[in-house]
Amino acid sequence: MRPRTSWPGIWCSTAIHPGVIATPFITEPAVGSDAPISDFYSAEPFAIPRLGEPADITRALLYLTSDDASFATGSEFVIDDGLLLGPALKHEAA
Repeated sequence: MRPRTSWPGIWCSTAIHPGVIATPFITEPAVGSDAPISDFYSAEPFAIPRLGEPADITRALLYLTSDDASFATGSEFVIDDGLLLGPALKHEAA
């Protein structure tokens, strides 16, 4: 992404931190392995119980590079279905 400038000579970049995304690195076995990483990962306990899709990251990138994000600078966007927060707490009925 092109950094945005606030003052002359000062640059602020914005970062995207993706979670586990359904790409060949995750969904296909690595060389010398019989199983892909996705066989050992379960998104079930997290806020959005699925692997992320490349389109999830693309939409964030398109927003950040659009005029709609003209006031967003020096920010970090974590797009990880709640993985960073940890397992979601289950609500128990009283």
